[in-house]
Amino acid sequence: MEQFNAILGMESRFWVGQICLAKAYAKQGMYSEALAACDKAWECSGGNSEALSLAGYVHAVSGDRPAAETTIHKMLERSKERYVPPYNLALIFAGLRETETALQWLNQACEDRDVHMPFLRDHKWDGMRSNAQFQELGSRAGFARS
Repeated sequence: MEQFNAILGMESRFWVGQICLAKAYAKQGMYSEALAACDKAWECSGGNSEALSLAGYVHAVSGDRPAAETTIHKMLERSKERYVPPYNLALIFAGLRETETALQWLNQACEDRDVHMPFLRDHKWDGMRSNAQFQELGSRAGFARS
């Protein structure tokens, strides 16, 4: 977090840095800080769906189900006008512990060759690792079964 803050001190509008900082905050359970970084990433990126998705995930894991569900609805509305990666929707459902719905979106992500699939290695998916369908998706995405 110290390194990301140093980078953002040089250029606060570097939205990828804001996303990385948000992920670090979320992993540490610093949810309000993570959401603030997501908001900044959203603003600086011109509305990149990754910022919205990560905010939805943070709302979900912090126990704010209504905010997470509102984010899902926003993303589905956006998808009518522009591409929203299925992985990004799956992430919010994973945060809500809605495994079957998350897997449906991950299947779509795999079919779409969503560039986010390598992030299945991320800690955010740890709760689904023992699921056979999740393991199969990992194999389809090119990861060896463990």
